[in-house]
Amino acid sequence: MTSIVPMTEPIFASIIIAIISLVIIWAIVSVPVWRSAKIITSCRARFGRVMLVTAAGPIVYGLVLIISTSFLSRYWKSFVTNSVDRTSSSIFGLDLCI
Repeated sequence: MTSIVPMTEPIFASIIIAIISLVIIWAIVSVPVWRSAKIITSCRARFGRVMLVTAAGPIVYGLVLIISTSFLSRYWKSFVTNSVDRTSSSIFGLDLCI
């Protein structure tokens, strides 16, 4: 007889392995940045600071993506609803088919 108990152990282990893998990849990606920073700043760069800077890039990218997508989708919705011809529209001189 099988029990209907959720299998939380494999999911928990998978999450832990994913987090450890991301930290390892993050450290590997930070090494070339650290070496470059050491060359540019004449050996004053620290690995921890370089890892923070390496993490800041994707975070800033994500924020810009979310903000610009929400702004443009709001603008595009108002543009499409105010359009007279619904078969094609022009925005910034580009013809777009909807």
